Amino acid sequence: MVDWILVAIVRPDIVTIPEAIVLSGLGNLYSAFAYWCYFCGLLLLYIVTNDYHEIFRNPKLNLNAGDRCKVVKAGTRIAREVCRCAVFGLLSATCIKLNAVYLISDTEHILTWLINDALTAMGLRNAEWGWLTQSPPAFMTSFFVVFLTCFIFFICLAQLFRVVEQMSTPELISGSVGDQRIARLINRAKGSWLKMIVVVILLAANFMLIGQFTGFSILLFGSVIVATYSVAKREGGST
Repeated sequence: MVDWILVAIVRPDIVTIPEAIVLSGLGNLYSAFAYWCYFCGLLLLYIVTNDYHEIFRNPKLNLNAGDRCKVVKAGTRIAREVCRCAVFGLLSATCIKLNAVYLISDTEHILTWLINDALTAMGLRNAEWGWLTQSPPAFMTSFFVVFLTCFIFFICLAQLFRVVEQMSTPELISGSVGDQRIARLINRAKGSWLKMIVVVILLAANFMLIGQFTGFSILLFGSVIVATYSVAKREGGST
């Protein structure tokens, strides 16, 4: 991250002040557009989930066992895609903060920094890294992204859970053969959602702990592996 205004003041032979203003403006516009697209994506996730909640929470709906199964499957699929979007958002915020922390460390290469941090934590290396300064503005930006992502994720999951839970209430289930199928689908959905919550919490904790202790890179690597697996994994066939 280059502060072109600072470069123009210190080294006017590299870039002039008007050129630095244009470069900084283009950089800020690019960042603003990227954040606008991301936040619109979060809003779209909430709208889809809220529509699902409003439609199927209607007590006047008279759904048979087959329809209730479809409702549960739809809720499970929406939850899975919301989780994937949340994981990508948290990984993006992690990259922003990781880059900011690296820039205020006293190391020359980010990969060397991460590898040496892991080796130091495992006792294979004695040299520890230090700080150059403690005021990166990207910390607040990335934290805001993480907060909104987690907020939308848990709000959407709560709405989906209320609908799926209603599909198993005595008022809607009459003890037919389809009840057992619905119960299996709901139990599978709850187990899957619990794993999603664990992954999101792990990524959020990893974000908060970047650069906070020697060995944070081990947690970072583990979190990336878990996040990649959770995104790439496909659910088994329905019963």
